[in-house]
Amino acid sequence: MSDNPVVTLRNVDFNYGATPALKNVDCTVHDGDFVSIIGPNGGGKSTLLRLMLGLEKPQRGEVRLLGTSPRRSRLRVGYMPQHLQIDASFPMTVDDVVLMGRLSGPLPWGPYRASDRTAAADALSACDAIDLRDRPFASLSGGQRQRVLIARALACEPAVLMLDEPTASLDPAVQDEVYALLKRLNETMTVVIVSHDVSVVSQHVNRVFCVNIHVSEHCVTEIPDEISRLFYGPAGLRLVRHDHDHTHDHLHGADHCE
Repeated sequence: MSDNPVVTLRNVDFNYGATPALKNVDCTVHDGDFVSIIGPNGGGKSTLLRLMLGLEKPQRGEVRLLGTSPRRSRLRVGYMPQHLQIDASFPMTVDDVVLMGRLSGPLPWGPYRASDRTAAADALSACDAIDLRDRPFASLSGGQRQRVLIARALACEPAVLMLDEPTASLDPAVQDEVYALLKRLNETMTVVIVSHDVSVVSQHVNRVFCVNIHVSEHCVTEIPDEISRLFYGPAGLRLVRHDHDHTHDHLHGADHCE
């Protein structure tokens, strides 16, 4: 992990009509980070990710992705949206699904080149799913489908991987497998995920963005009871310490998150 910024938001406001979704956001993702975006439902988690990708434009402030505007650099980002955009009943193989990750390349409407097929095979191998490549996508289990969709995001050979709720609706054992995969991918690329299931966050990520209209950046340590109740209610969460602003330290080379 380095101090080089991969994603930067400065003084960002975003509204849905007259309703504020995010206000006065300042946050930075650094090269090599594994960041989890957490917060209550409706707090702006997915909106923050979409702003980073350039899928939404802020009403105020600036978003930079890989040193330039998100629209210019988004092809260097692998993205897995929250909701499945594939009709599971459509007769396509796993290989067909992963090759979709190459459609934004120099030949966006095909035909696929040998390099595309090599990239798809490499992405499946990275997700331990190469043995599934000829299987019908509709025949896969939920965990297998998530691995394939992560491989689709990897097929563009990204510098940054962004995923919105990658473990939603998976049982705990499969969730652990997906997080272990993302942790391994983080060895070679920056990873940003949105997650509502924060019970496993501290085992894998090194930074947390807590989102509830405003955004605060923190290392993974502990969260006081009062902040836990603010974000998650009485059940609480003891993962992130909010008593110190680590953003300043991180940018100045002290107290780095491990």
